[in-house]
Amino acid sequence: MNRVITLIIYFTFTIINYAQTNDAIKIIDSIKSSPISVDKKITLLEKNISSEKDTYTIMINAAVLGDLYSIIEAYDKSYEFYIKALQIAQSKKLKIHIGDYYQDLGKIQLRTGNLRSSLDFYTKAHEMFTLTNKHKRKIFALGNIAVLQSRIGPIEKAITTLKKLSANKDFDHRAKANILMTLGNIYLEKLDIPEKAIDYYNQALRLIEKKPNKTLQIMLLQNIAEAHIKLNNYDKALSSNQKSEVILKQASNLELQTSLHKFYASIYQEKKQYKKAYTHLNLHQKYNDSIANSSTLLKIANINAANELEKHKSDTTLQKNKITTLEREKTISNLKTTILLISLLLLGLVTYLFIKKSRYRIKTLSDEKTEIIDKLDFNKNKIEKMALNIATSQEYVTSFSEKIKETLTRITDKKSKDEITKLLRDLHSYKTISDNKKELKNYLEKVNNEYLFNLTKNYPNLTKEEQHLCSLIYLNLKNKDISNLLNLSIRSIENKRYRIRKKMNLETTQSLSNTLNNL
Repeated sequence: MNRVITLIIYFTFTIINYAQTNDAIKIIDSIKSSPISVDKKITLLEKNISSEKDTYTIMINAAVLGDLYSIIEAYDKSYEFYIKALQIAQSKKLKIHIGDYYQDLGKIQLRTGNLRSSLDFYTKAHEMFTLTNKHKRKIFALGNIAVLQSRIGPIEKAITTLKKLSANKDFDHRAKANILMTLGNIYLEKLDIPEKAIDYYNQALRLIEKKPNKTLQIMLLQNIAEAHIKLNNYDKALSSNQKSEVILKQASNLELQTSLHKFYASIYQEKKQYKKAYTHLNLHQKYNDSIANSSTLLKIANINAANELEKHKSDTTLQKNKITTLEREKTISNLKTTILLISLLLLGLVTYLFIKKSRYRIKTLSDEKTEIIDKLDFNKNKIEKMALNIATSQEYVTSFSEKIKETLTRITDKKSKDEITKLLRDLHSYKTISDNKKELKNYLEKVNNEYLFNLTKNYPNLTKEEQHLCSLIYLNLKNKDISNLLNLSIRSIENKRYRIRKKMNLETTQSLSNTLNNL
């Protein structure tokens, strides 16, 4: 998925000319380019769009709001404003703008994981740019379509399109290298032809030799290493991975560090250098945890920005209401006698105190609600991370142990056998997984009280064991991960899921996961 998003971002071509003579357009442009925070820009533009009468200006304003909401990952709001901009463009038959907004909607659908919907929007954008004879926009839209087709099919059509684009003169060497890398990814991941993938990766490397791009070079070298691993060419895989490590020292990137040590662990495991494999496995987990932490911090920052935006909106509404109330009181005070004026002032004072008290109560309740929601999100993320870490560790330790035991049966040298036996004991003593499972189960019971209450209330005939399984399904864990956590076979998990469905009286068309998530 990361490969697709990287390439889509590179292909995305949304050039909208805001340099209009209209003063309102200039105001929008100045707000967008100003150094103020994103939430303040949104507040100003939403105020601007509510008072604007010109539909073209509203369209440009809505498109910019779509961009800004996308930055803070408020994708529902971003989608809403892009749709508004698209509808105005369609009513005015502005074909270039229609194509641009279709591309923006395709980008939003991609980021939310709706690949087919994203493909539909990019296809409409390509059709619109074909009608307008905008060649560059058309080929960039076609590139996005091909990348999505490489994920959801048809694969043959994606390959044909990408091959044509790789020969297109409108793309620079870096863009062509990205296209060739995508072709290599298709042959490696979808068609399982590593030899062909390596050929495309090497073509891409040669293209960027004169103007090297460190990140792209590292990705290509690591992809070559992965392809050689599939071919059991571990020496060549090691060489490619080592080359990528040299470049990676000059370009810090957590995701590439994670994949680097993942490949090292696989290579050294197959070469039976288990100590090195174990060292790189730990480094892989370390960088993987760093990525998870960074992602959590970013989500928190986006939530804070969204909360700040809501606060600005609330303050603006209160200010408007207050101004309206004061103007009304002023008009009335000019028409009434002194006694009536005093009465109104007293009433106004009482009203003000009541509003102040109510507003304080509302703010307190809102803050408590936000705190609870944030805490629930944090706890769910933590549980998901714990469960996935345990499942990954369990699976790897089991596989690793079996391979070490298999190797022991073929070793006759006593000294080597004792060393490997000690290594096996060390592996089993590393971070007792059963303790982690117990910690996960206790943590689930601690933070999931409300969920378990709702589950028990709606389905009181479920056993404790079945309730625990429901909690793991609620976390969107795969059957394979759940089987590792519960020390059961995948078949047993499927049977337990079937019994739960029967107890819950679910139809065959009803999803167990969706039912549990909707509690």
